[in-house]
Amino acid sequence: MDFWRRLVDSGEAGEIESAPAPVRWRLSVVPVSCRARARQSRRYFQWYGANTDIEDRKRAEALLAAEKRTLEMIANGASLADILEGLCETIDAQARNTKSSVMLMDADGMHLRPAAGPRLPKGWLEAITPLRIGPCVGSCGTAASLKQRVIVSDITTDPLWADYRDLG
Repeated sequence: MDFWRRLVDSGEAGEIESAPAPVRWRLSVVPVSCRARARQSRRYFQWYGANTDIEDRKRAEALLAAEKRTLEMIANGASLADILEGLCETIDAQARNTKSSVMLMDADGMHLRPAAGPRLPKGWLEAITPLRIGPCVGSCGTAASLKQRVIVSDITTDPLWADYRDLG
């Protein structure tokens, strides 16, 4: 409010970034840059301005900051577990409905073990450790078996998750 009062008092235009605000034409909340000028006459008060969606810029800034943090962690000798947790936190922050994880292959080449996944339920992690590598073994076991990327949009209905969706 101090910012807006200063604009009214000075009569100058100003610009400020707001916290994410609801946008009528979308079902999401986005950060905006507000540029405005106040005009006051004896009988009424008016604002002239525009709001600009800066979601893409904010996302790029967040990813650049995460990249810098990750490189600093590596340079300072952070553990692999801490680095992977940080990467998962970055991914989860960018896609709010996502729970990312990283799994590493055991030396036997037949099992995966969770290495990072800060938002995953502990009970679920315990139930899948170790995870067998093979076809139809969730996304991770299947991807490791096929040696290619596997994308699942909904684990509640995808057949790869039939044996795992009720865990945790």
